[in-house]
Amino acid sequence: MIAFHADDDPEVWFQQNAACDHRYDRIYSPSRAGVERRLALSRAGDCRAQVAYLPWGYNPALFHPGSGAAAPAGKRYDVVFAGANMSQRNNPEHYVREGWDRQQTLVELDAICQRQGIDFALFGHGWDHHPTLHRRHRGFPEQDELVSIYHQARIVVNTGFSADGEGRPQTKLRHFEVAGCGAFQLVNDNPELRAPPLCNLLVRPHQAAAALRAYRSSDLDALRALDPLPTGRLVNDVILTTSADASFLTEAAYLQPLRELLALLARTGETLLIYGAQGEMVDQITPVLAEATAVRLLGFADRRLAGKTLRHWPIVGPEAIEHLQPGIILIAAETSGPAIYRDLSAHQGRATLVPLYDLAAPVWSVLLA
Repeated sequence: MIAFHADDDPEVWFQQNAACDHRYDRIYSPSRAGVERRLALSRAGDCRAQVAYLPWGYNPALFHPGSGAAAPAGKRYDVVFAGANMSQRNNPEHYVREGWDRQQTLVELDAICQRQGIDFALFGHGWDHHPTLHRRHRGFPEQDELVSIYHQARIVVNTGFSADGEGRPQTKLRHFEVAGCGAFQLVNDNPELRAPPLCNLLVRPHQAAAALRAYRSSDLDALRALDPLPTGRLVNDVILTTSADASFLTEAAYLQPLRELLALLARTGETLLIYGAQGEMVDQITPVLAEATAVRLLGFADRRLAGKTLRHWPIVGPEAIEHLQPGIILIAAETSGPAIYRDLSAHQGRATLVPLYDLAAPVWSVLLA
């Protein structure tokens, strides 16, 4: 059994997680301090799970630099903070997790902005009833709105504290999401976010093996040759300090059958639509699709992301499938794939449904015979 402890910094989060660690065979953590503590316990014989450091990343289909986001004219806010006020409404003196550190930081920031005439905007739940910060509150944005806000902010204040209530730093998922939007973010002092620019890499999934080999061999030329995801001004250290499984260095099993299918479609001219526009499987296949320039790829179908683009390909809603009339619909969704297949069964006869998540499906032996 495998566990990923999203919040794992000592002491509060770590102690909560450690009580359940005996249930797992492998434990992955984005906290260097949490990993080091477990490795010490392993050496003492008190932790039998395999432990590895797994840093945060972000989904570039959801968090991305906006068009013209860097232009000063496109900036609407001077300073932005997005996140909840973690105090109880009926008992405002009672804070949860990092609530006290967060609130004190923002109260001080508010005072500075007021003295300097700087626009400071707060987004998220709970600030609308704060005794002094309520006047800075601008609403409760959904994910797409939040990305737009990051694009329009000159500075995104992005503090991250542990749950100890002592001002200890914690690296958060949102540090990477804001970086993915290409925004300038101001963070509290955090050793995990201080690193040489050489290590400022968020590599794409298909390059993970190459990045690991380059780090292991200190091959700087190989690192520079990688095509990292845009990381804004955040410098993040993703040097791997623990050994990786051999499976990490192995290409996903579905990529070679996909290449064979694309070669077939390049010869026949039949059109292809990918159902699914997010997730690890899509991240893996996108570079392969980009190389298949002779294939008539109509784009991607995804209910949630309809109207957007992935690279240069359009993303449509499922209702557009009948209009597009693809010859092949490749279902690239590892978890929800079977349910999508059932939903698309009405299109069988007009299109061939190919489940990328199930290489044992009979359609593969028919197509690649």
